[in-house]
Amino acid sequence: MHFAVRWIHVFSMSLLVGGAALMYITCHLAKSEPLIDRSLLRLLYGYEIVFWVAIGLMVMSGIGNLGTFGNALPNLQTAWGMKLLIKLILVVTLTLCALVRTFVVYRISLADVCNRSISWLQVMERFYVATLLLLAVILTFALGLAHG
Repeated sequence: MHFAVRWIHVFSMSLLVGGAALMYITCHLAKSEPLIDRSLLRLLYGYEIVFWVAIGLMVMSGIGNLGTFGNALPNLQTAWGMKLLIKLILVVTLTLCALVRTFVVYRISLADVCNRSISWLQVMERFYVATLLLLAVILTFALGLAHG
């Protein structure tokens, strides 16, 4: 069971990172297209759904991992405990920022801005870069927690 919980945790993180990278690259390349169709917006919207499923799995499996170790976890006065606290704060920050990003994708999907301008692509490109950077920092803390 422990293996399955950890596998879900790692798999979910790979979905988050890989998807954010793909969305960034897609937005970046689409800026050079003379005509942007709504399929790009559907792709972004689809990633937002995948993101929220993956972040939910990450939180659930993270709680499962913490529950597995229980009282054996070092407290906050240790370096390990402080890394864990920082990681959890970063995950909350990622989630709050993602709420804004998802809201922007939703609002863009309601408006018909796709045919008028590519400025929304620049906004989304920045959102996905920020997501990638935050995920990289979280991943760095996660690796530090798992491997010392």
